[in-house]
Formats: sequence, structure tokens, C-alpha cells
Amino acid sequence: LLDLDGDGAIDAADLVFSEDIDDSTFNAGQWTFSGNAATSYSTLSTADDDTVRIIYDTDNMDVDK
Repeated sequence: LLDLDGDGAIDAADLVFSEDIDDSTFNAGQWTFSGNAATSYSTLSTADDDTVRIIYDTDNMDVDK
């Protein structure tokens, strides 16, 4: 879990899969944390690899919870 902007709330999570995934088939909204659906994603530096960062556009998921 990541606090990208340092405000004490979770903004993102890095997902690492056991195999490469096709980024064009990835649906960020299917991933929820604490009842909040991810709103977008980033392929980071390499497309279609095993890592995706999901982004949450909310400030109600405190890091300390």
C-alpha cells in the first residue's frame, strides 16, 4: 500500500502477478480496498509485464488503519 502524496491516506497499491498480464485487459475498478474501488492504473515503466499500480482517488483510507 502506498501513500504517494504523503497525506497519511492510501493512494495506490502495487500488484505483482505470477505471470505477465496484458494491460489492455486490466480493469482497475475490479480491485477494491476497504470498500473503495480503484479508479485508474499505471503500467509503471514496462507495459504488459507482471506489475501494475492501482490508483485510488479517495482520501478516506488512512495508512494507520
